[in-house]
Amino acid sequence: MSDSLKIKQAVTLAKKTPLIVVPVYNHAATLTQVLHDLSLLEYPLLVVNDGSSDAIENVLTKFPTIDVLHHERNLGKGAAIASAMRFAETRGHQAILTFDADGQHLARDVPQLVAAHFETPEALIIGARDFQSPESGDIPGSSKFGRSFSNFWIWTETGRWLSDTQTGLRIYPVDLNWLSSISGYRYSFEVEAITRMIWQGRPTRSIPVSTYYPDRSKRISHFHAFWDNFWITKTHTRLVILHLCKLLGLYRPVKFKSQKRPELRGIGLAGQIIKRFGSRFAYGLMIFPVLTSYLSRSYERRALTTFYRKVRPHWTALQRQLGVLRNYAQFAASIIDRTNPEGFMLVESKVAKVGASAMQKAFPKGAILLGAHYGDWALIAGRIKPFLSGSLGLVADPAVTPRFFQELEQRLKGKLRVINSRQDALGFALSVKEVLDDDGNVAFLADRRPMDEGESLSCSFFGEEALWPKAPFALAARLQVPVVFVTATKDGLSPSAAYQVEYEELWKGDRRIKDHELLKLYVRALESKVNARPEHWFNFFPFW
Repeated sequence: MSDSLKIKQAVTLAKKTPLIVVPVYNHAATLTQVLHDLSLLEYPLLVVNDGSSDAIENVLTKFPTIDVLHHERNLGKGAAIASAMRFAETRGHQAILTFDADGQHLARDVPQLVAAHFETPEALIIGARDFQSPESGDIPGSSKFGRSFSNFWIWTETGRWLSDTQTGLRIYPVDLNWLSSISGYRYSFEVEAITRMIWQGRPTRSIPVSTYYPDRSKRISHFHAFWDNFWITKTHTRLVILHLCKLLGLYRPVKFKSQKRPELRGIGLAGQIIKRFGSRFAYGLMIFPVLTSYLSRSYERRALTTFYRKVRPHWTALQRQLGVLRNYAQFAASIIDRTNPEGFMLVESKVAKVGASAMQKAFPKGAILLGAHYGDWALIAGRIKPFLSGSLGLVADPAVTPRFFQELEQRLKGKLRVINSRQDALGFALSVKEVLDDDGNVAFLADRRPMDEGESLSCSFFGEEALWPKAPFALAARLQVPVVFVTATKDGLSPSAAYQVEYEELWKGDRRIKDHELLKLYVRALESKVNARPEHWFNFFPFW
């Protein structure tokens, strides 16, 4: 077997192996032993520091090879798990294994959970703690009651009896569609997670594991007896009501049917409707996916609500929710238009701060093109060929939307080169430089918050600091190449309304500049566009 094949097989196995996730909040006293024991297993490992205020950084410096995510403030265990799942998705992991930082779980139990995951990778694997073993230590009565209480209500909500529904030792399949359906992001997250997984149609497996509760004087717990129980009770009440609605046919939870992203399923359905009935009919049906997305994707809804608090601070709560609905409607229109062959004809080009005659021929040779999840970047990609003098390097993960890239290759007829965003930093930089050196252009979506803070830059966006990907700005500054900002927004919600494609040269590449200076130019340009038409903001992830 060749070395390259061995490396490829090792990478594939690493992605199939669950990413071990340790959520941490003021666990400096126990974290060293936990990370030491887990490191011996040689599995991929991630720590999510959920706003700790103790000496956690001193512990993390002892483990320099472990990936770390930081929350600036304490958001709750559920939010830490959600951040870890999004991180795992960007790195290609198919599952995460959550492991508490308080020393309650034992690393020796991890391999049997991983083995169960390999047998049924689509299942939720639950580490059922053994409370009867003498080595379990001083188990508090509240933990025993809490487990029985939770077991009963999850049985009520799902009809499935599980022996331990409060354990933190679990393996979750990475599924952002499922994640968006969860409302609670503190301790109630783990309660809702099981119910939602079962409603989704996934199998569950309970694997017996050991546990250890230290002396009460040494125990670290951040569970608030009143407030956390209040939120857990509220979550169960909501889930029971939804279960009754489900039985009556009034509620349909997210189902596990396909690994395709919701957007891709929407594109496929839109294509079929347009082909059979036309785009105007598809626009008429838009109300159904818009309302379904709004009601079922609470995670996205919260992110967009926060967005409007920043962009339209004077709006009332009702105005913000109407704004969120407009964003979903505009996004649905975008999917219909990019599917409709006639939609690509509804384009009007505008040029800002760049010579119009020059732009009619091509972008500046060797320029970096910066887009955003604002407006329809896919439509830009499909219409960009007349403006290219060389090839187009598109920074993306080709495994996520392979069909889209196949269609784009046909449109660009040999001018497209996909630059894999997941390759190592040196290989990535060389791939970008190669396209630019050949007088081609490289396109980035520069508004998706990076999961690794070491790969980010900070810049204020609508009055609050936010993280931005460092790569496009650092490369442009280092290589001294022109930078062009590109957007495409639709003028209204009619099938015949035109898209305004605008180009703005942020920097000519004719002098030295620092990467954060370039970032500020980009952010100010993006702010201006978003402020004018916030309904075209399609970045449905939390931004600040």
